[in-house]
Amino acid sequence: MKVAIVGPIAMENVAHLLGASAAGAPRGYTGAPILATLIESMLDRGHVVVGITTDVGPDGVKAPVAVRGERLEMIYCPQRPRAFLPHGDSVGRAVDLFASERRFLCAAIKESKPDVVHAHWLKWCTHDQHGLHRPSTPAAWAKSFGVQREKALLP
Repeated sequence: MKVAIVGPIAMENVAHLLGASAAGAPRGYTGAPILATLIESMLDRGHVVVGITTDVGPDGVKAPVAVRGERLEMIYCPQRPRAFLPHGDSVGRAVDLFASERRFLCAAIKESKPDVVHAHWLKWCTHDQHGLHRPSTPAAWAKSFGVQREKALLP
């Protein structure tokens, strides 16, 4: 089964799962090492895992960057550097409710075509880039991406 884990994932926490391909990879989003444990558990159970996060590195990625291991793929999406203050031509990410970040995360989810999405940023995708309401319950949200919620991950 292909599982997408979406949330704050730091490269330093998953580098050992990616091997040599982790060299030179983006920093990711630090602060939630438990997601690396969850990823490792899914891999141990034989699942293919796609970790989807944003990159908070000082130079940050400008477009999504994929880093692939044997059964783990990490996708690092752009994140604007400031929450409220403008930076260059862009407003702070919280000012427009993370619109740019949501677009990149949602596109990465759709492109990875997972069977299951385990999202820790669920509220980021409750409104699309046009301000339209998206389903806010986990089952409805997963269904909007064509993901079947009924499949069991654990025995």
